[in-house]
Amino acid sequence: MNVALLYNDFSFTGSTGDADIKSISFNPCIGYSAIKNPKFDIILKGGLNILYNTGSNLRIKEDNSELDISGIDLGSQLGVEFLYLNKYSVFANYLYYKMKTEEGRRFLINDVVETKSNLFQVGIIYYFKRIYSM
Repeated sequence: MNVALLYNDFSFTGSTGDADIKSISFNPCIGYSAIKNPKFDIILKGGLNILYNTGSNLRIKEDNSELDISGIDLGSQLGVEFLYLNKYSVFANYLYYKMKTEEGRRFLINDVVETKSNLFQVGIIYYFKRIYSM
């Protein structure tokens, strides 16, 4: 089992609108490894993402309106991790979120505006202590 707590701060500038996403995400996932080599291991992971928006919004350029993205949003996570000597690890994760506004009627015909976020993470991990022993 693997758990991550992340602070996200990213923005997107588009031709008709801009997005500014500030959130905290909690990413629990479970990994499975079929290889039992003491030096090298490949772990496949899958899990859930719980995203809490702390200051996210969408800005529409036509009429200078702003829609707040608030509340909690859910998503999924898939990943792979390559572990060497139980101390060094390289990982790649794909995370998917679906976020929604709660005030669409004020600005638009729709009740809610939904946006999707696809994230790809890569990284290197060094474990100061062996994570498990064979």
